[in-house]
Amino acid sequence: MQIFALNNIDTSLHRSHATILANDIADRIRANAPGAWAGGYNHDLLTGNLNNCSSECSDYEYATNEVSEWLELIKSHLSSGKGQISCVDSDATDLLPCSNNSVHTIMISWKDVNKSKPNASMIISLRQ
Repeated sequence: MQIFALNNIDTSLHRSHATILANDIADRIRANAPGAWAGGYNHDLLTGNLNNCSSECSDYEYATNEVSEWLELIKSHLSSGKGQISCVDSDATDLLPCSNNSVHTIMISWKDVNKSKPNASMIISLRQ
């Protein structure tokens, strides 16, 4: 009984971490609209490479740096954690990969300790 309770606590903790991490990148996307419009947050990557943004960097470079940091946070807080961000462009005629008013979809997946459901994921969408 206690082991079952501990597994459920662990599952809840991982889901809480995933919620916080999903909201973290959503806030970053909202705060850097030019980087989002340029497609800087669109990543199907499971790991990222950090850009050195200690000096001047473009909105796009700043966005890719934030995604890399976010992916590292996922890996450090969730067992076998992976992240993905995609954008459905609202205006294909403006040459921006992710125009204003487009929808970003954020997905986080991880390995759950609960044997009855070993894989867990969370998906949220936001309009930017």
